[in-house]
Amino acid sequence: AVLGNNHQIRIRSAAADPNMSVAAQPIAQQIFSRPICERPKFLPALLKPSKLLPATSESGTIVRGTPSIYDIGTRIPITGLAEMNIIGDCIHRFLAADDRELDENIRLTRADRLRDLWSVFQISAESMVEMSNRLFTFVDNTIGDCLWHRECPITGRVGHQRVHGVIDLLLETQEAFFILDHKSFPGSSDKWIDKAQSFSEQLAIYSKVMNDTSSKPVKGLYIHLPIVGKVIQLPM
Repeated sequence: AVLGNNHQIRIRSAAADPNMSVAAQPIAQQIFSRPICERPKFLPALLKPSKLLPATSESGTIVRGTPSIYDIGTRIPITGLAEMNIIGDCIHRFLAADDRELDENIRLTRADRLRDLWSVFQISAESMVEMSNRLFTFVDNTIGDCLWHRECPITGRVGHQRVHGVIDLLLETQEAFFILDHKSFPGSSDKWIDKAQSFSEQLAIYSKVMNDTSSKPVKGLYIHLPIVGKVIQLPM
């Protein structure tokens, strides 16, 4: 029925023609595929030393030996629950911006502004200024008169990998460079050495790139632990 009306239709039978023959053999199929082979493994083209994982570098420059520990002060108190990554970023920013020649009230105000921006209230502004003062004193006593290059970008190559990173503090004397990296690690004393050594390849890559691109050699690699009041010198 179409639109309520009846219509006659003609139906043709689709019966097979008995005179038509069908091949009894199946049609042959030919399948092509590429040979199975092991895919070569390549290291990442871009190497960021601060995010280094095992077996991602061609440097072969992991630092070995026994580090030296410099005591630059007592542990900084931390109150309440602390997200160390956020606290570490806040401390990094302050150490990169602080100037001991400024009036202390200005330095404290700067520290408070950073604490507000990062919502870091577990450490005081006075503690942040103290961490910076300790670092200035350590550099004065250990390295002496030098230029401070803070948050210094570095690029180069290690093997087939392109290196891109930022050195927290690059100290330059007339004869040499010294590389220092801040780590907001709050752990106990039995873990300091292992923690510092876990960053040894990061600093070694910085050192290699500096040695490859500068006329001055790198003569010192340091891990600064501002919260526990220690600086650890890695062997070269």
